[in-house]
Amino acid sequence: MHNIGIEFTELGKMGFYDLGQPPAPGPSQILIRTHYSGITNGTERHALMADYGYGGGYPGRHGYQHVGVVEAVGKKVKAFSEGDMVFFGHYVGHRGWNIVEVGAGDAAFLNPFHLCLKLPQDVEQEFCALLGVTGVGMRHIRRLDVKPAQKICVFGLGPIGQSAAQSSRAFGAYVTVADLNQRRLDVAKELGAHRAINV
Repeated sequence: MHNIGIEFTELGKMGFYDLGQPPAPGPSQILIRTHYSGITNGTERHALMADYGYGGGYPGRHGYQHVGVVEAVGKKVKAFSEGDMVFFGHYVGHRGWNIVEVGAGDAAFLNPFHLCLKLPQDVEQEFCALLGVTGVGMRHIRRLDVKPAQKICVFGLGPIGQSAAQSSRAFGAYVTVADLNQRRLDVAKELGAHRAINV
């Protein structure tokens, strides 16, 4: 297991720091060994370059999208087992391992302040490292309270735009998408957009 993490040491510079050995998980925790970590042009770049006043001081440890394997589980954990592949979406920075509070599997004991979910075996795990980014699109569609029969137009079909289009369709809207890139438009149509416009 890698015992390192990534930190931004000064404006525009990245380095590594020593995490040390992971502790044994507590009764309601799991230990995750990171396989993939999603890095975006938004969060990480803004923090690295202090764009828009984002990021704060240096050194800074930024990042919230992790895919890894469960290495050990606490004795009260019911929802996860050793060997499970999981997505962990908490803002802890990019690290070789994480200890995560997951509760014992009953609703009264679950920790609501993180996102940790078991991944299906048939998904390409490296792509799941961007689930946090795609969640941005879905959260905005929920905030807009999209409902069946509404008409939604999504301009720009990067990962967030694709997610917004798919979420709108899942909530029952008629979805029009627009982009300059025909491949992105084709993907959106394949994934359920009703109308695609190459602007």
